[in-house]
Amino acid sequence: MERSFSPLFLNEPAPAPLFRDDSSAPGRRTRGKPVVSWAMAQRITISEIARLAGVTKGTVSKVLNGRSDVGEETRERVMAIVRRVDYHPSSAAQSLASRRSNCIGLLLPLDPDHPLDESYWAELIAATVHRSAEAGYSIILLSPRRGSDTGPIYEQALRSRQVDGIIVIAELLDPRGARLLLESEIPFVTLGRTQSFEHYRVDTDNRESGRMAARHLAASGCRIPGIITGPRGLGYNQERLDGFMDILGPKCLQAESRDYQTSSIRKAMASLFGGDSHAPGQIPDGLYISAGGNLMFKSLAWLREHGHLNHPGTLTRTDHPHGSESRPEASGIPALETLVVNDDYEYLDFFYPPMAAIRQPVEALGSQAVDMLLSLLEGRPPEQPHRLVPGSLNIR
Repeated sequence: MERSFSPLFLNEPAPAPLFRDDSSAPGRRTRGKPVVSWAMAQRITISEIARLAGVTKGTVSKVLNGRSDVGEETRERVMAIVRRVDYHPSSAAQSLASRRSNCIGLLLPLDPDHPLDESYWAELIAATVHRSAEAGYSIILLSPRRGSDTGPIYEQALRSRQVDGIIVIAELLDPRGARLLLESEIPFVTLGRTQSFEHYRVDTDNRESGRMAARHLAASGCRIPGIITGPRGLGYNQERLDGFMDILGPKCLQAESRDYQTSSIRKAMASLFGGDSHAPGQIPDGLYISAGGNLMFKSLAWLREHGHLNHPGTLTRTDHPHGSESRPEASGIPALETLVVNDDYEYLDFFYPPMAAIRQPVEALGSQAVDMLLSLLEGRPPEQPHRLVPGSLNIR
């Protein structure tokens, strides 16, 4: 007996049979194969699958959603129909039914201190997009306007149900945004540690990064190690300083740039290197620049401008190929022998002197933040609410 669809519209001719049985034709193996055009396949509904399988729509829905309260024989019968007609649920219909958008919000900065063309942010976006896509989610980039708080961003996302969950850069979570997120029911994960409350987060092991930098300076024979940090109100800066001090203790020199603006960085560098005095015994011979981006580039520019990076060869050799007048000691400028920076870039291979770099595990941070958020979306709180991912030291 032939089975066919019921017409979907009045006065529309009935479509061709769904199945055909012409197994009697010699050399043909078409028994039970679907005869469904692309246009007809778009019309297949759960109701039609339920009619063909002899079950209710609710049973078909349970099978398609992987529910366990369906008998195995019934499940196989329904899935056989689904496979034969090549049925695919409408993602729009699923979203409406579940009130899910299948989107994850990623809150990113939009200001001069955090330019998005830096490789860190590009790698982070790529990692979150890739992992989200594997799980069937899309990423929506959220960014507050320059100088504004994050409250309106969250209000819009929550009101319009644009996203099912949010990944937030911790340093961008201002008090209003934090309050809105905590009072809402939307799951969120932070990248980095928030200062005012504990929440699900993924972060670099920043304290260990500071220790790695300190160990490298000590192993390189530095007598007076120095460190420049960004604003220590941001947790990662304080943690890297703490790790640095764990190894080197009070003998290291330190300076803090109160923000990531050029003027603040230059002021901190001048303080660390003693201004114009260059008094012996008070100037670092090894330096850890504990943040990337503007802090790193402006600190390196200051060092070069003041003569600490302008010398070919090993800075402290007495047989300098250009004579004693070219050596930093001859001009009263102390030699900087070892540099460690906190973000690794390929073009650091071309810098002099060769510098070691702490490579942040950006890909792991992005993918693990997505995994943690997916667990929350599925109602499974992560066993580890705080995950620390170690970086690595690249010595050139």
